[in-house]
Amino acid sequence: MNPFHASRALHRRRPFAFLALVLPAVVLGGPLHAQGRVRGQLEPAGPAITSDHGEVMPLPDGRHVLKWDSKTELQLVDAVTGKPVGKPVGLEAKTGPAPLFSGDGKKAFYNLDNTKGLLWDLASGEAETVRLPDPPRLPRWDRVLHAPRLLFWRDERAGTVRAFDPFAGEFVGKPVVVRSRFDFLAGLSPDGNVLLVLEGAVGKPSNRAVLWDLRTGKQAAPPVTLPTAAGRFHLSPDGKAVLAVAYESIFNQGGRGRTLLSLYDATTGKRCWGPLPWGPDGSNRFTFSPDSKLLVGVRAFSPAVAQSLRLRPFPLNEVQAWDAATGKPLRRYPLPDGAIPPAFGPHSQSFVVSPDGRTLAVFLGTPGKPAAPGAGPGTTDKGAAGLFVRLWNVASGEPLGDTPPFRILVKEIIFSPDSKTFLTCTAWNATRPERDVRPEARLWKVPERSSGEKTPSSPGKSGTDRKDR
Repeated sequence: MNPFHASRALHRRRPFAFLALVLPAVVLGGPLHAQGRVRGQLEPAGPAITSDHGEVMPLPDGRHVLKWDSKTELQLVDAVTGKPVGKPVGLEAKTGPAPLFSGDGKKAFYNLDNTKGLLWDLASGEAETVRLPDPPRLPRWDRVLHAPRLLFWRDERAGTVRAFDPFAGEFVGKPVVVRSRFDFLAGLSPDGNVLLVLEGAVGKPSNRAVLWDLRTGKQAAPPVTLPTAAGRFHLSPDGKAVLAVAYESIFNQGGRGRTLLSLYDATTGKRCWGPLPWGPDGSNRFTFSPDSKLLVGVRAFSPAVAQSLRLRPFPLNEVQAWDAATGKPLRRYPLPDGAIPPAFGPHSQSFVVSPDGRTLAVFLGTPGKPAAPGAGPGTTDKGAAGLFVRLWNVASGEPLGDTPPFRILVKEIIFSPDSKTFLTCTAWNATRPERDVRPEARLWKVPERSSGEKTPSSPGKSGTDRKDR
C-alpha cells in the first residue's frame, strides 16, 4: 500500500507523525552543478505571527492572517506589520472547516452548525450570527476546497446538492443530482456556475467526474471517466479544463505502477492530450498556475516502498512543469541533495505558482528531527531536518532562494496578488500541541528579477532540462 494514501487522515491529526512517513533518507544522484545555485536566504517581509491556542490561517489576499488570539477569540492580523486589524471575533471552534470569504475580500463566514453561522466584517471585527435555511430532510453543509466563497447544501435523501451564498443569504442556481453521499465536490469555476463532482462509493475509489451547470441543474459536459480504477480530478482555475490523474496499480494485470495524466475540455468533455505517464502510483500531487497555462507536479516517494513494489525506475522525488494546453514537458526543477517535496493531501497547498506565473514556491524537507532555530536551509547536522520553502524562476529553472528552516510542516503557501511577497503558514498539532513549536505565519519577499529575464511563455533551455520519461 502506498504510504501517501494511508497518511491523509494521519496528517490531519498528527503532522509530526506524518514526517516519519514521507521523509525517509534519500540521496539524489547527479553532480552538484546540476542541482542549481541558490541566490541565498530569502528575506522576511514581516514579523512571525504565532498562536498559542490554535491554527494560523491565511486570507486569499496573501497579506493578512487569522489567528487564535485566545481560546475563544479569532483575530485578523496584518502580515506586514504584525499588528491586529479590528477587534477579535468570539468563536470557540479551534478546528474544523476554514472560514469562507466574500468575493470582495471584506467579509468572512464560519459554520457554527447545520442551522447557523458567524458572519463578520474583517476590517472592523463586527460580527453577527446568521441563520441558515431550515433543513427539510437530512441535510449537511459541504464546500469546495480552495474555492472559499459558496456553501453547498446537500439533501442526502433527495440526492441533490445546491449552492448557497452565505454573504447574500440566498441560494444560487438550481440543485444538481449526486449519486451518493460519498460524491466529492472537487472544483468550482471562478464565476461559481460550474461544479466538478467526483463520483464515489463505499470502498471504491473515484474514477469518474461530472461537470454540473449550477444555473440550469444539468450536466455542463459529458462525464470524464478514467481508464483505471482510481485517480483524482482537478478543475483548472479558469474553469475551462479538467486534469484527470489515473493511477495504474501494479497489482492489476498489465499495471506498471504509473501515474497517467490527461487533460479534458470542460465544455465538450473531449480529451485535449494524454495519457502522459509520470511517476509511481499514488505518490504525486498537481496544481495549475493561476492563469491555467502551467501545470506543476511534485513527487515524494519512499525508496523502500518503491523497491518492495518493484516499480519502474522513475526518479523518486522531483518537481516538474508542463504546458497545460499541450501537455508538453517544460522542465524539471533541481532539488537540493536529499530534499523531498512532501506531497500532502488536498487540504493543503504546499506548492504554488505566483499570480504573474514567474515564480514557483515548493515546501521541501530532509530527514531527521525539526531544525533548531537559526540553522541554515537544509540543515541535517546531528539528525536535524531542514524544512524550508524554495523559490524557483519558472522560466529558467534558477533557484531564487530558500526560507530559513521551519520547525514544523508548512501546510499553506499563498502569494500576494502582485507576486512580490508570499505567505507561509505552518501546521498546528491539535492532538499534541507543544508551546515551543507553535503554528506560525510569516510574509516573505520574492527576489527582484533582472530586466532581461525570459517570460514563462518562453521557458528556454538549461542543463537541468531532460526529456520526460
